[in-house]
Amino acid sequence: MFLIAAILKLADTYLLLAKDVADGDVMGRKSRAMTLEECYDLTMMLVRAFEHSNENGNDDNGDWYSVTHEWLDFIAHKYSLTNSSETQGQIQIALLNTERHAYKLVNCQCTRQDQETDKLWQLRNKNLTLPARSEPCKSSWKPMCTQSLSPVSNFRLIYNAYCRGDDITHWKEVVHDSPRRGNVCRYNHHGDPRLFLSPIKEEQLHTDDPLVVLFHDIVTDKEIQVLTELGSPLLKRASVGENGKKTYSEKRVGETEYLPNDLHSVPEVRHLRQRLAAASELEVDFVGAENLRISSYATSGYFYMHHDSFGLRELHQDNRLATILVYFNDVDGGETIFPLMNLKVEARKGTAVLFFNLKRSGEREAITAHGSCPIITGQKWIATQWIRRYGQEFKYLCGLDARN
Repeated sequence: MFLIAAILKLADTYLLLAKDVADGDVMGRKSRAMTLEECYDLTMMLVRAFEHSNENGNDDNGDWYSVTHEWLDFIAHKYSLTNSSETQGQIQIALLNTERHAYKLVNCQCTRQDQETDKLWQLRNKNLTLPARSEPCKSSWKPMCTQSLSPVSNFRLIYNAYCRGDDITHWKEVVHDSPRRGNVCRYNHHGDPRLFLSPIKEEQLHTDDPLVVLFHDIVTDKEIQVLTELGSPLLKRASVGENGKKTYSEKRVGETEYLPNDLHSVPEVRHLRQRLAAASELEVDFVGAENLRISSYATSGYFYMHHDSFGLRELHQDNRLATILVYFNDVDGGETIFPLMNLKVEARKGTAVLFFNLKRSGEREAITAHGSCPIITGQKWIATQWIRRYGQEFKYLCGLDARN
């Protein structure tokens, strides 16, 4: 099932064609071509995955319908060149059932378009018997379907487009035409004695509020090795927070877990947290921050657009003020994207990105909605340091502006 979900996610995000995947060409990365039988087996698994998708309504997981339909069309053409009439019939039946299921997902079963699909199928497949519906259409009245069979939100389209590297400035949801960058790339010690001899290599990616800063060479190879070894045995399937509850969702595919308190006394962990505190000028201890969290994303692993802060408009006294993502390795894909700011950060070994989730007033900073693009090849390792509002009273002061 993981393979199917991986292909669905990569195909949906990066617009991979069935022909290219079958030929072993995934965005220029070459591998062995698939046999006709492998293509058929994969397509039928895609069909079954689509039939069980969104059983509780659309969850903005992507356009699974278009991906599944394209593979069915591809394999139907392939088998039309063979003498396997039985397999050709199975593919045509799968195509019809996929269409029917797509109409059902958008509450358009038994509409005029849905039933016209049956008639067209019979005209094209006169040698086959029309499959019975699981729920027969009882009414003679045929309403029109006004829904799209691929009900994908604008945010999902923006996320996919930005991961592909497309221009997204025409979307009204995007706040900036381009990231507002200053010529700020410097060594900085912030007046901290710990950094006098080894200042932070700091690059400001977004100079206006909200501030987004990239730190270079913030973590050593030894620290990466130790943190990976400490976190690996603890990893569990990643969940997301929805409606105040933790749940497993297709919006996040990866593994993650916090390091327990006792492991924060390990020198490499302690030294990294001290360095993050000095670089961010915030308190990174058990009062002002959460425990360090280790995460891993394999091929096709990703995290859809989300906010790290809690709540939409209400104020939470101990909300997540800021986030620091520390990248342990280079990876193909897996960029951290801020589509509403038109900003993308590549996952590069030794770097870390700092961004603020809240305004100084404590309200959510809406445009720091971010996500992680699907991994194309390799495995991505990161550490996440969430910094809370409590403990930052003398570090991150309220502004004089009434809005803050």
